[in-house]
Amino acid sequence: MSFREMVQSGKSSHLFIAILPSSYFWIAGTFFFLINGLKLIEYAKDQNLLTGFLGTTALGDLLIGIFYAIPPLLAIGLVGQLIDNRPYLLGTITLISLLISASALFLFVIALKLLIAPVTLILVTVFLTGLACLATASHTIYGAVTKWSHRGRGFAVGNLIFGLTIVILLLISGMFNLDFFFSLLIISLLGFLLSALFYYTTRDWIYWRNDDWPTKTSQILVRQSVKAYFFSHILIYFMLGLTIGSLAQEGVNENYSSFLGIELGAFETFWAIVILGTVIFVIPAGYLSDKIGRKDLTIMATYGIVLASLITSLNGLLDPNFDSIVYVLTAFTIGVSFAFLHPTLDSSLWIDLSSKDSIGRYCDINVYSLVTGLAAGFGISYFFLTTLIEYRNIMVLMYIGLAVLAVLPLFWVSDSFPPLEFFLLLVINDAGVPIFHYSFGRKKELQVDLPLIAGALSAVGSFMLEATGEAGAKLNLVRHGTHFILSDQSSDIGLTATIFANKNDPELQIVLSKFLRRFRKRFSKELHEWKGDIQLFESALEDAEEIFGPLITIATGEQMITE
Repeated sequence: MSFREMVQSGKSSHLFIAILPSSYFWIAGTFFFLINGLKLIEYAKDQNLLTGFLGTTALGDLLIGIFYAIPPLLAIGLVGQLIDNRPYLLGTITLISLLISASALFLFVIALKLLIAPVTLILVTVFLTGLACLATASHTIYGAVTKWSHRGRGFAVGNLIFGLTIVILLLISGMFNLDFFFSLLIISLLGFLLSALFYYTTRDWIYWRNDDWPTKTSQILVRQSVKAYFFSHILIYFMLGLTIGSLAQEGVNENYSSFLGIELGAFETFWAIVILGTVIFVIPAGYLSDKIGRKDLTIMATYGIVLASLITSLNGLLDPNFDSIVYVLTAFTIGVSFAFLHPTLDSSLWIDLSSKDSIGRYCDINVYSLVTGLAAGFGISYFFLTTLIEYRNIMVLMYIGLAVLAVLPLFWVSDSFPPLEFFLLLVINDAGVPIFHYSFGRKKELQVDLPLIAGALSAVGSFMLEATGEAGAKLNLVRHGTHFILSDQSSDIGLTATIFANKNDPELQIVLSKFLRRFRKRFSKELHEWKGDIQLFESALEDAEEIFGPLITIATGEQMITE
């Protein structure tokens, strides 16, 4: 059985290998930033590691954060572009990113223990840069080997591995009273192990070749769905960052520091509860993601975050003291919301939207929006924590407003699930003659009578004109079962552009109109003097590939990895 057949049949061993780098990114990132981030800052201050380096004030902390953020943010964009231009480097980039992350973390722990200030600061930047590269590369490699119908469940398995690893490490650290040095050291060694396993199992993988029409970054950024989901992603994680920061501090103030009877510490206990909610619900969430779509689960997760804030606020109205049951329930709700976000907006959705030669840049957009929102929300919580806690009963109104803003753009875009698929483009003149056609490629070649289809569409339009009397109306949508026929018309010269698709997608309608305008402009002379030779319009193939190419998702193209 070839690798293509194994992937298409869902062979678990190869999908599991593809999941591992992404799992490591979440494990290392969560332990370093969210669980131990504040402790590492305090430890560095106590040991005078930050003395003389931008100061030790809040402004100094902010400047250090910006200093650390620049190289990783630049690396994300460069790696995404490199993968899209040279897909054969994907495995190498993933492996190198794993090794850099693990090595820098290992050396960082040693340097921190030995209090070597300059080296420690440099290693933090190297670790974050390696982790940023891994975020894009690992997401890309998993999206490359999975069928769209199983992506949610696959990412859910990766999230389950991440969650279980974190909970186990937290429990071991608590039972044996170990500090953060132990956890970070174990994670670095785990990175070396995963690097060896990844290299051994993927060294013979052969990666895809790009299409002849490259997708420009500008063609990605102008997409209506990309702008909508990017905006929603930032706001959702901004809400999540605000909630995480303020709620974690509540746990510190109230000294909620035990989990399952084991003393972990306040921050560790908070994250253990959050991750527990994720672990319990992430597999069902992944399954639902592959059954009902990504968009609905994203909306559910958004209002799950609002619910977490609402629980906290209602408790504050009834009782000024923060009850431990309410604390656990709120943290658990955040974990459930994350379980719904990870297989959808954090993962599968961006792969669903991506064309074959732009998957790296779509993963970049995913990482940028996630990091931007979370950093902004958590940063505000960190610098204005006291104010946020004092006015938590009023803040719930802000969360509701943010949630409305986050989901509002999603009503104007279609769900990414299933990915958009279109397979036949026709241009028909006013006599019902198909003067141009292009098939975008399917596993099964279309055997159709083009004049018959063109005549049928023209007849439907004529019938609707006679039945309704609407002379200026356009026939722009016909549905047959699960398939749609989208049309756009240029009535002054009697042209109709029609495309067959699996759903009524607003972006496809926009692109279809763009193609018709260009076709009309390119062949204005030929159209007025046309005498029946359709070969005059063959050069429109270039326009079709350029205009529709960025919307051809990897679900409709050739398998991205073969053996």
